[in-house]
Amino acid sequence: MRVLAIDTSSEIGAVALVEDGELRASLQARVQAQHGETLLPHVERVLALADTSIAQLELLAIGLGPGSFTGVRIGVATVKGLALAHGTPMVGVRTSRVLARASSGALRLVAIDAKKDEVFVAAYRATERGLEPVLEDAHGSPSEVARALAAIALESRLPTSLIGSGLALHRATFVAALTPIASLTIEPMVLAAPSAALLAQEAVETHARRGPDDPSALVPIYVRGADAKLPGT
Repeated sequence: MRVLAIDTSSEIGAVALVEDGELRASLQARVQAQHGETLLPHVERVLALADTSIAQLELLAIGLGPGSFTGVRIGVATVKGLALAHGTPMVGVRTSRVLARASSGALRLVAIDAKKDEVFVAAYRATERGLEPVLEDAHGSPSEVARALAAIALESRLPTSLIGSGLALHRATFVAALTPIASLTIEPMVLAAPSAALLAQEAVETHARRGPDDPSALVPIYVRGADAKLPGT
């Protein structure tokens, strides 16, 4: 399956063309608030590098967030437009799930910078069937979410990894909270931005399992709101 994957949830815009599990072309660039100006040129560049046209794509994959509100909104709207214009199926994937896929532990904790001195967090358990959500996208202050993740890790008693852009500013807070976890691995910051190639693979597996998303019904995952809180808050 020939998949174009796009993630605009962070300051690093990512586009990749994956065909039958093989990476054909990819581009990552620090664009900050310029996703709206750079996304389509980046898509065109990746397609050219892969010697592929939009008409030849069999699936479009988009990172849904959480992350940059503006970036996610631009990415989802762009992929919806491509899907509707060309009749290409599309699948949306949670940003936290893509990051967890890049991590290594049996329990994979994700911390994404949410600005405003907050962090988006999630937790997934790696099983033979894939990643199973333990905590799916909540938010709070660095100390709140660090304690919540520590409680999950202590209860699971599994080898644990921590990944994401939330470590850039709040590493000390997370390290202090997770100190009791003897089997903790903190992934390098080079993995903190979602990989478009891993997004593509996750979308292929999701599509095989339950089919494409309805473009008209697919919405970004913003998380920050009354319907997404940490357990017990």
